[in-house]
Amino acid sequence: MAGQEPVEALRLLERLDALAIAQGRIDSLIETRALRSLATQAAGDHQGALTALAEALSLAQPEGYVRVLGDEG
Repeated sequence: MAGQEPVEALRLLERLDALAIAQGRIDSLIETRALRSLATQAAGDHQGALTALAEALSLAQPEGYVRVLGDEG
């Protein structure tokens, strides 16, 4: 969905991101940020994609999360 309908994916990911924050689910937040990066890139916003990726990486690094980022490519 992120690649074919990036605007719709971004809307959904924004809601999922808010839920992850509200529930303190760092693993879900890392995944939504990684997916937001892909959707933002697909929408043509390269700088926004890098920003979302940097957010995902900054959350993942102290937690030792690697797999979710590798799974998303």
